[in-house]
Amino acid sequence: MFVWLNFLWAAGGDILNDDCTPAWTTEEALTATEDYIALHTVHEITDPDSVGFNEADARISFQQGNSAMMPVWWWAYSPMTNPEQSALTMEQVSFTGMPSYSGRTETYAISMPFSISTYSENQDAAWEFLKWLSNPEMDKANAIEREVAGQPIVNNVVTHISSLQDEAVNAANDGIQAAAWDSL
Repeated sequence: MFVWLNFLWAAGGDILNDDCTPAWTTEEALTATEDYIALHTVHEITDPDSVGFNEADARISFQQGNSAMMPVWWWAYSPMTNPEQSALTMEQVSFTGMPSYSGRTETYAISMPFSISTYSENQDAAWEFLKWLSNPEMDKANAIEREVAGQPIVNNVVTHISSLQDEAVNAANDGIQAAAWDSL
């Protein structure tokens, strides 16, 4: 889906029109879709089973060394280089931006926001928790610290632009956040 969207948007197509009718039926969108499908069928550059992979399947195939690449966010770097979860070493894993299509690169970021239910009986406390949870200092610390309460951790997920561009965060995580920022 990630790569198809890059093709679709770079071709000038879209998923939905302003009135929420299908937009992927335009000539540009159909051509981009055919070119994307050709990666699997004509050029055969993907694992034949990959057309049925969900994100977990693709990640497992990659971590087992059975796939050369996959589109994924930077959170996956830690399990991809963890010897208890992956056959790969840090030297074998790197990140780059999503591919171009017809000389144009399009990418996107998704938002998975926290929210407070209108039915919550503790909305003020929930708001204080969200402010604490999302503050930039904690974002940075979570990406740098490797032990909490005596337990080893590896967390390279950040949500603030300042953390994506932070030298200490990038030094602790092999530059993954800088690659993500360049892609975004």
